[in-house]
Amino acid sequence: MKNLLIALTLAITSCAGVQPGNVPVADGPVARTISRVLDRTDVYLQGELLLIGAEQREVIEAALLTARVMTAMEEVSGSMLLGTMSGVMDLHDTYIMVDEDLDQLERDIYLEDTARLRSLFDSASVHAVQPALVGPGPPNPDFLA
Repeated sequence: MKNLLIALTLAITSCAGVQPGNVPVADGPVARTISRVLDRTDVYLQGELLLIGAEQREVIEAALLTARVMTAMEEVSGSMLLGTMSGVMDLHDTYIMVDEDLDQLERDIYLEDTARLRSLFDSASVHAVQPALVGPGPPNPDFLA
């Protein structure tokens, strides 16, 4: 449990500053899509469609909480959202695939939510400005930190 709290604190503090490559999520379509994915995952988790151990459940619940805290921020890093949401989205997609109560159209719509989020987070992460390792003058020491 201590490790989960430390990971949560590090995730929140590392994305607190506005940086290039950030994804605006406050009260927009990205926040609503993330919220839908988190809510569906939480409902499935509580419904126990898949058997998950107590430790795995704690990790998933911590990831859900972290994602909710991150989306409450005005802007967060695409790479941080991808890192936090990746496991949640994978679990979400697994639940969607094994839910026999969904028809194919519903399944496709729900899977499209996570596909759009992955694409957005990945593109924001790729286009983040990275300091140069070499160039005119000495290497940038911030790059190595």
